[in-house]
Amino acid sequence: MNIDAKPIFDTADSVVEAGRAIALKVNDALADDTRVSLSFKGIFAASSSFFNILFLDILNANSGEVLMTQLQLEYNSKVQESVGKRSLDAVLSSGGNGSVRIDK
Repeated sequence: MNIDAKPIFDTADSVVEAGRAIALKVNDALADDTRVSLSFKGIFAASSSFFNILFLDILNANSGEVLMTQLQLEYNSKVQESVGKRSLDAVLSSGGNGSVRIDK
């Protein structure tokens, strides 16, 4: 299943709301044992807070293995990819407990 995050991101009131709304859509697809391709194309203001919320909500509903094997991420730029991967690594190392520390 392909999910375009941009329309959800653009209509959200905050990065927290956007992250949670996108995670909900991803989690619904993952619940059906579907591989998910999540595109961030066209999103230019995605902060580490957005990615932290997104990945925490996905991890809390699934296992780290599901997150790593069934979710494909398509980033808008190399900078966005770097921020997203750093957040994903931090979330995975936290075990989904909500305590995310991002080392620079």
